[in-house]
Amino acid sequence: MIKESEDQNRTENSFFDVEVALRCGFCVFGNSGSGKTNLAKLLAEKLRQRGIIVYVLDSSRQWFDFPFNHTIEVSRDRTRYEWVGSTLFDISGLNINDKVKFANMLCQTLLDSHIKAYCPWEFVVFEEAQLFLSNNALRNLSKYGSVLNLVSMGRNYNLRYGLISQFPSYVDKYLVRNTQQRYFGYIFEPNDYRYARQILGKEWVQKLKTLEVGEFLYQCKNRVQKIRVPLFGSLEEKNAYVSFQYSYQVV
Repeated sequence: MIKESEDQNRTENSFFDVEVALRCGFCVFGNSGSGKTNLAKLLAEKLRQRGIIVYVLDSSRQWFDFPFNHTIEVSRDRTRYEWVGSTLFDISGLNINDKVKFANMLCQTLLDSHIKAYCPWEFVVFEEAQLFLSNNALRNLSKYGSVLNLVSMGRNYNLRYGLISQFPSYVDKYLVRNTQQRYFGYIFEPNDYRYARQILGKEWVQKLKTLEVGEFLYQCKNRVQKIRVPLFGSLEEKNAYVSFQYSYQVV
């Protein structure tokens, strides 16, 4: 018999541990319409409230209401990019190969900068993560090399990552298991459902098909609870953002 936590539907502080995210990142999964991007925005905002710079690679054009310092529309013909602070990279206009190419350039630039000199914590969020870290990505370093370097080595240099996908079974299994905070919205596709069962267990996975929009199964350190998250924008503003900024260039 599953015992759900008494605070399963609390929305303020029960669904995200920033310190755990800085150690191990996070992942958010769920079918289209489950509310996964809304949840990811809430997580990103909690990071920003702690003074952490957040970058989002957005293939879906769903992040434009997030308070980024800058928004950059990435195009195939543009070769130089400059940005300061939390930034949205709109890559929706690129084909799949160019999206992966840009993600590698961004990750290599960030990692090089953090290796050369101390930098504060920064977080890279991969919307449609299956594009950048697909199954067996670790066997394809020629295609995903710089992204893999960031997600595997970044913790040593104040860099962490978040994964968002409606196709969890297509995201590299090792990298998902490397995270300690995982969120599953409703899922119906058989392969994804079987994969979620491997992570959540037989009893919990049965709840996936009963979840409503905005409800998730939250797994943290092998503990699972059902949560309901608020709409993005309803959290209290704390204005604890970084007190200084700096820039990078991708050439």
